Amino acid sequence: MVRSPKLRVSAVAALAVAATGLSVGPLVGGTALGPAPAAAAQELGPLDRAVRRLQAAQRADGGFAPTVRDRRSDPSVTVLAALALASVGVHPADQPAKGTTLLAYLDRHADALTRTEDLARLVLVLRAAGEADRPSGSAALATLVARQRTDGSFPAGSAGGARTAPTALAAIALAGGDEAQRATAARAVAWLRTAYRRTGSGLGWGTTAGSTPRPDVTGLVLQALQAGPDPEFELSGGAQAYLVDALTTSGGYAGARAGRPTPQATATVLQGLRAVGFDPRQFSSQDSSPIRYLRRQQDDEGGFGDTAATAAVLPGLNGVAFPVRAVPRGSRRASAEASEPERAGAAAGGGGGGGAEAQSQAQASGNSDRDAPGRAGGSGSGPGGSSPAPGTSAPGAAAVPPGTTTSATPPTTTTTTTGPTPPAGAADEVSGQVVGAGAAPQTAGVAAGGAGGEGDGDGPTIALGGLLVVAALGGAVLEGRGPRRRDRVT
Repeated sequence: MVRSPKLRVSAVAALAVAATGLSVGPLVGGTALGPAPAAAAQELGPLDRAVRRLQAAQRADGGFAPTVRDRRSDPSVTVLAALALASVGVHPADQPAKGTTLLAYLDRHADALTRTEDLARLVLVLRAAGEADRPSGSAALATLVARQRTDGSFPAGSAGGARTAPTALAAIALAGGDEAQRATAARAVAWLRTAYRRTGSGLGWGTTAGSTPRPDVTGLVLQALQAGPDPEFELSGGAQAYLVDALTTSGGYAGARAGRPTPQATATVLQGLRAVGFDPRQFSSQDSSPIRYLRRQQDDEGGFGDTAATAAVLPGLNGVAFPVRAVPRGSRRASAEASEPERAGAAAGGGGGGGAEAQSQAQASGNSDRDAPGRAGGSGSGPGGSSPAPGTSAPGAAAVPPGTTTSATPPTTTTTTTGPTPPAGAADEVSGQVVGAGAAPQTAGVAAGGAGGEGDGDGPTIALGGLLVVAALGGAVLEGRGPRRRDRVT
């Protein structure tokens, strides 16, 4: 026997359900802007929108294409995407849940990865996945160890001169290995400690030792300096001072071209700040915020240009420094199956973001002097001691100009024996919208909420959820006032 609801109850419930389907635009100063252009995508937070855009470029073979409309996967783009997804808690064996997985693709195509940075990314992905002892991972580690130059640096490829970004990424990847690999990483870090260049506000790193500093390269080096067993705080203080001064009025950071901020460079700087203990959400001047800059650069499809650019931004958008923590299996962020390529001429994930993958990828790591394609535009492309740079108040503490706020004081070598705040892991630094299985509930990720501040996207949801509760209670009251009738269930 069941009780038939009153008509008035059904009407109230229908009204409540209809209300939850309304498309509520973002709020600025409490005023609704109206429905967003891509209503379905806008329902997700910035981080999950970027994840969806990235997953849309995965092909049936498990690899990732340079854009969502390309049919062929690219190994370099794939390993970049794999590391980005690991930073938000997606295990490569779970992506996608059906069909040939990302992990299987990496195994089959590991031989195609020849650039030092790609090999380092592969090691970081496999280590986060608990699969570092796979043949592909062992081969990548062996190649990295053999590739190190006598001065401790690494070239960009199998041969060539010392390059800063490859050296930094190799150091991060090798620092978590066995004793021989850690020794290799220590030599790389020792080279990095002498490769900076002093500036008026501190010190920074460029593409080669002593070259003109770049914010994105400096952000990558900061992660390398903290990755080993003996984190470097003295040089980090000078680097932080340089980054404070390098923040543009737009809130972004420049890459290969001075004065021309890009999402990739900005995200890499945020990773570096996280590595030394800063909360990236609180690193801003009076008028400029890197987080707000990134959110403004995100296109309607959730990306930041082509697939490589979007993948390069994702870890920084989520405030995760390298190396990525262990990633558990079973993340609900993993897509069900690989996407089908779009028809030729279809939108490729935002504002002209197609084409030269290598440019975007090199740009994110600091090795390109050319602009990357995409909506946000391209990044615009002598050795000294280890004493703090002029302008720093103490080792490990950046000289912060008036109006600049940070969430925490970085640790120093003179006042503490503990390391910096650990980089946020993949499983605990997500936006709070879709949390991977097994993730402990912690502070929401950098990208949570809308452009106006963390959690903006939750306000309409809470309000509409409250409307449902009120409607249900009202219906119950209305029903309680009328006579009850029981119908027979046949």
